[in-house]
Amino acid sequence: MLRHLGRCSVLPVVAWITATSAAQEPAGAPQLRPLYGQVIDADGAPIEGAEVHCVLPNEAAPRNRGDSHLVVTTDARGRFRADICPCTPHVVWAIGPDRAARVCSNATWASSGKLIELRADRARPACELTITGLERWQELAPFRVRVAIQSVEIPSLEYQVNEDGTCAIAPLPAGRVQFDVIDKHGQPLGSYRINDVGAAPIIRVPPPVEIPLRAIDENGEPLAGVTISLRIYGGYSTNRRLTPPLPRRFILREIGQTDAEGRLVARIASEKDPFKVHVGLGGPARTSLMFFADKDGHKSSHSGFVSSKPYQDGRVTGDPGDVEEVLFTMPKAAPVAGQVRLDLQRGVAEQPLLIRLGLRVESVSGQGWSHEERRLYRRTDAAGAFVLPQINGKVENVDVILGGATSRTKLMAPPLQRRTPRRAANFHGIRDYKAQPLLVTVGDLPTIDLQVVDENSGPASDLELIFLSMESGDTRFDDWTAQATTDSAGRVAMMLERGKWFVFGRNDRHMVQLAIDVKGDQQHTLRLQPMPTMRGKVVDAAGAPVSGAKMAIHSSSFGGDRAAGLARIALRMNWRWINAVRSDANGEFRCVFLELPRQTYRARVHAEGLQSERFPVESNEELVLITVADKK
Repeated sequence: MLRHLGRCSVLPVVAWITATSAAQEPAGAPQLRPLYGQVIDADGAPIEGAEVHCVLPNEAAPRNRGDSHLVVTTDARGRFRADICPCTPHVVWAIGPDRAARVCSNATWASSGKLIELRADRARPACELTITGLERWQELAPFRVRVAIQSVEIPSLEYQVNEDGTCAIAPLPAGRVQFDVIDKHGQPLGSYRINDVGAAPIIRVPPPVEIPLRAIDENGEPLAGVTISLRIYGGYSTNRRLTPPLPRRFILREIGQTDAEGRLVARIASEKDPFKVHVGLGGPARTSLMFFADKDGHKSSHSGFVSSKPYQDGRVTGDPGDVEEVLFTMPKAAPVAGQVRLDLQRGVAEQPLLIRLGLRVESVSGQGWSHEERRLYRRTDAAGAFVLPQINGKVENVDVILGGATSRTKLMAPPLQRRTPRRAANFHGIRDYKAQPLLVTVGDLPTIDLQVVDENSGPASDLELIFLSMESGDTRFDDWTAQATTDSAGRVAMMLERGKWFVFGRNDRHMVQLAIDVKGDQQHTLRLQPMPTMRGKVVDAAGAPVSGAKMAIHSSSFGGDRAAGLARIALRMNWRWINAVRSDANGEFRCVFLELPRQTYRARVHAEGLQSERFPVESNEELVLITVADKK
């Protein structure tokens, strides 16, 4: 515990490593707020001289590249202070000093206004990464690697690869790390995960596979000069507490441009030839490849393979073996115009944007489909204008997300900036992408100023909040939904587009909810209410408590209004919350979830070859006894 941590006496050494000067406010600016904590070893002793790393995530940046990387050093009592963007979860980890037994912590998420404890109990000497398989890619040497932690690319962690495929890297936190292998042209070969880095991690780059590509116009004529890119999956966040994790990370490899015959051969790193059927122990192996094709004056297209099914222009065409090339159809089309405006007369110049397109890949019959995503990064011109391509295929939704710090530092009133998260301005999705320009007016966005208090009217700090758009047709709730955390005084301020919104927040045991019709600036005080809770105890056949038992949902049903705010959260998050439950040293557990009418869950408890019978997940006041036995 951190009862002895005194704020006034914490004087750490601070080093700033910044991605861009525009993205990070200067140290000591009033918009930054302190994160306090302590680093301890496996025995609970404080670690002096440990480096604490704080990275500000930015889902609106290419590759989820972090906006800044702040490093502070602990004092003689293991304490630290980091001044960070308020009300925004940061990726945080600790690395012990360079001694014989250097240690590190796991990477976790933390926001300002809270005391945190980082337990650095994993051995982490300086390590050497080995990359095998590069001998088949020597024409693209030299190589380098980028590092992503918790789905966030770390701005300062990039290293050159030696000719023998080795690479000396700084000590990294325990847990999952993603390495991007980059060629001499700055293009990624792939992104490779290591679940625990250790002292001598090894990743393998697959052999090259050639994929024939061809682009045609609406008349079937070859289309030259089409730029084709491959979308590469780059990992995801694993432990962002009680709200959805950061969006999945994607990186793009630009393949090249088509020739006079509209052809191009993509040479990609892949374990499988997608044109062949691959069968594993569980049946046909799944392969997914998504290529984007772009040319000015034409519709963009996306084709490739989804769940091993080849698809063209957003529609599945058959089975592997039925096609011999990836084909794109790109009719002539004017681009979609857009503008970010302060008001009807003034545009927002040089504003970085992420335009997120929800793409549909339809089945052969057209009766089923899968959901994919394309992210387009733009910067407005002097008049706030930008252009986007039309898409050949169905676009289900469009989200506009402002990048940079403009919305927070320029649009939000200065007194509120101290409790405004990085993503300050939020809009409704489901915009008409084809019929009209994308006009985003930010100058008159209303401000919602919230104060959350606990049962005793004290501030509810570090409460995780979700801001759901409730406008007609926009019924999604996903990793892109706006989020924030309350500050040390239980406050948070957000700018929301006019219309209906639903606010939900929770901590370990309590929740708040608020349905609002945003027509102008509003202030609200919310009081925490207990969440439905199932309390239980796991025992074996002899009645002895079982620690570390895992709860897992076996089946569920829901018959209510799926578009309602609380229902959308329950449908998405209850599975995550319930499946994360573990019994403690006494075999006891506390399962907190949303309990709604016409909603049922049945679960089992699993523990080291033992499991329970199925049981209903229901709130209760008394301890429920659950027995685990050998699996039948």
